[in-house]
Amino acid sequence: MKLSQFKFKLPEELVALYPHSIYREFENENGEKETFRITRRDECRLMVLHRKSQTIDMYKTDESGEPM
Repeated sequence: MKLSQFKFKLPEELVALYPHSIYREFENENGEKETFRITRRDECRLMVLHRKSQTIDMYKTDESGEPM
């Protein structure tokens, strides 16, 4: 395997800089509102690079493993 095989152009908008997160707000014991972040790893997607067509597909599967 050659290092040159790992050189490819990837569109900037497809680069994940941070995991997908949602923010939830709750009230603590003192009655103050606090916000916390939840990161859901089950929402990850698989990036597939097609060499011949030079295209990129993003795949996500449901609970049974079927593509969504």
